[in-house]
Amino acid sequence: MQLTKKQFWLFIASLLLVAALTFGLTFVFTRQAKPEPEIRYVPVEYPAVDGVPDRYRELCALLRLYSYYGLPEDTDFDGLLARAIVAATKDPYAEYFTAAEYAEYRADLSGEFYGIGVTVDSLETADGSPAIRLLDVFTGSGAMAAGLQKGDLIVAVDGTSLTDLGGANAALDRIRGEEGTTVTLTVLRDGKTADYSVTRGDCTKKTVYTAYVPLDGDRTAAYIRITAFNTVTLREFVDAVAAAENAGVSGLLFDLRYNGGGYLDTVAQMLAYLLPDGDISHIRYRSEALKDYDISAKDGKMTGASATLTAEEIAHEVTLPMAVLVNGSTASASELFTSALRDYAANDEAYPDFPDVTIVGSNTYGKGCLQTARSLSDGSYLKMTVGLYDPPFGENYHGVGIAPTAGYNTEKEATDKRVGDLYLKAAEGSTTLPDGSQDVTLVRALDALNAHFN
Repeated sequence: MQLTKKQFWLFIASLLLVAALTFGLTFVFTRQAKPEPEIRYVPVEYPAVDGVPDRYRELCALLRLYSYYGLPEDTDFDGLLARAIVAATKDPYAEYFTAAEYAEYRADLSGEFYGIGVTVDSLETADGSPAIRLLDVFTGSGAMAAGLQKGDLIVAVDGTSLTDLGGANAALDRIRGEEGTTVTLTVLRDGKTADYSVTRGDCTKKTVYTAYVPLDGDRTAAYIRITAFNTVTLREFVDAVAAAENAGVSGLLFDLRYNGGGYLDTVAQMLAYLLPDGDISHIRYRSEALKDYDISAKDGKMTGASATLTAEEIAHEVTLPMAVLVNGSTASASELFTSALRDYAANDEAYPDFPDVTIVGSNTYGKGCLQTARSLSDGSYLKMTVGLYDPPFGENYHGVGIAPTAGYNTEKEATDKRVGDLYLKAAEGSTTLPDGSQDVTLVRALDALNAHFN
């Protein structure tokens, strides 16, 4: 068939269009399918780690060469791998410690350590700079001798601002040190800064704070705030309760807000001092390699827990009505303390003479599991969850928490938002918070004690 001139040029145009489309599609698909340039492993001088496969060293080399964030020269690969293995268990309370880290961890739990002798939290100053706030200054400490006070803000350490140090945690690392050494702290107080030279020394952390507060009529209650269940807590607590009883108080207030727990043996002995003879806790393990056991007190002796109390102290029991103040940061040993008092007060059949106990505040954290630490051959340590500990008679509260007594839930009214609110009151046991508002939880706890007598 012969094409006309017009048909011929239309045919040529169609061929060109098809060719153009074909080239365009080929170009597009070729660009999409073309592999990105391969980044090949380039040997880099990097410290070898015994037992670590080459691929991990390759990862390190690639990160050093190409990563926007890089990799620090002093990266502790051994520690990173150990922590990664621990993290793989998804145990939220498991930790890997080097020998030095574990020694510091144990010192903190014991309540006896070397330092300047303060309790702190962190916040920002008016201009947004980080600062360390002193919540308490321990009697006889280097901080007290240097003239530091509650409420002071540390804004620089040895002349370097907290901003330049990298924040509060880095500054705290700088403040720690060996006994007898000194550190210079720049402190902001009443709008003015001043430098204080503080000598580090042997310190005992205060964990029990006591005050006497009025009830209706001529009655008085002992307010006992417990910040942790450390080794030193036991004696502080027993002495505080004994002094309160000798003073003739009509009731006891135990403030466990922001208390995250501590040693099981410590809280068990504190409960043995308060409770009549009977069970304190039941320990249940998952592993068949560990045997379940009970903690109890009877006839001045304890089973299932070490005891440093005398037989007379173990046999002691309180006869005063009690209120326990709790919040969402009341956890672990604090919850065992709370639940044990609640259980005995509720068990009228077995313990008809045990006094009333009112739980005031908001639902607790919900940690009813037990951790233990085991050493590794190189001196490092693994802390891991091994089981649950049940209260004396009630259900385990793990993942659930402990609810306040009906009618004493102050969650919607409470205004204490930080632990500092309790430390920085004008007076221990005051019902007024630092900002002038009411400590609603404490007010309701006092109401609970007053109701016992009305």
